[in-house]
Amino acid sequence: MTAETSSTKFFDRARNWAVSLEATGGTGIAFAVFATAAVLLTRPVSREHLDAGTAAALLRGGSGHGEVAIAGYLIVFASIALLWFIGTLRRRIGDREDKLFATVFLGSGLVLIALLLAAFAVLATPNVLAGMTDSGTAAASVPFAYSLGAELLTGVAPRVAAVFILSLTTLGRISGAFPRWLSAVNVVIALLLLIGSGLAWQIWWLFPAWTFLVGCEIMLHRHDTES
Repeated sequence: MTAETSSTKFFDRARNWAVSLEATGGTGIAFAVFATAAVLLTRPVSREHLDAGTAAALLRGGSGHGEVAIAGYLIVFASIALLWFIGTLRRRIGDREDKLFATVFLGSGLVLIALLLAAFAVLATPNVLAGMTDSGTAAASVPFAYSLGAELLTGVAPRVAAVFILSLTTLGRISGAFPRWLSAVNVVIALLLLIGSGLAWQIWWLFPAWTFLVGCEIMLHRHDTES
């Protein structure tokens, strides 16, 4: 009985912690932190690896392997946080959500998570090959791996993120779940992600910044929602 009681208390505390994290918008902030750290770890390595000769030397020495591996773990946690953040936003909207835009919102969010995981899996390909074959073979895969990974991360993902934000903005306006100023900011950020993703890779930073902003807004006004 004592063991069962302790187990029940543990799961109750875990549930309360998870609900509290969701209610305070912590999941959006967590995604912003994890995703930013993952991209920062991968970006310098990807620039160095663009040259195949340099890549062979780096892979022989193991340079960059740790950074890419850590980034891979971080993006998994970021994806979990983003999935939880989607649940946070849907719970905030509640029964007032429009089924059409809710489907687009949820679908684009899941596609975005898949793109993030795929991008970092592709970026990690040379490091995986370096542990399985010789460094020359691994280095030969570098230009393709980093070009494809960069395109997924900075070209395709921002456009899907724009659809994600725009659909949420529409849901927020229909349900009144978010303030008008946030809806205006959402539209601006979504348009920048949609149009500017092919111009500069830095445009990607807008999405983690947006989740951080929305997470803070939920945190500051959570009592208004609960009451």
